[in-house]
Amino acid sequence: MAKNKFLSRFLIYQGERFPLLVLSLTTLAVVLSSYAIASTLTTILNVQLKIFFAVVAAMAYLFHIRAIDEYRDLNHDTHYHQSRPIQ
Repeated sequence: MAKNKFLSRFLIYQGERFPLLVLSLTTLAVVLSSYAIASTLTTILNVQLKIFFAVVAAMAYLFHIRAIDEYRDLNHDTHYHQSRPIQ
């Protein structure tokens, strides 16, 4: 039961504060446009691998920023925004 409660709270948090699908698509667009400008001729496999790692790195960075923000705002959110799923 505790797992289900955690999972439901995580999905609510993910939908409200870190929408993975939206961030993935917008990050992919940025990575592809940056790669198109800075690229040299390479094989297709190499290009796909570089794009994959660039998107993963960007998403990890965005998640890191969000997690740090949640940690910094915990006291404020606990007091003023008790309905948020992180509390």
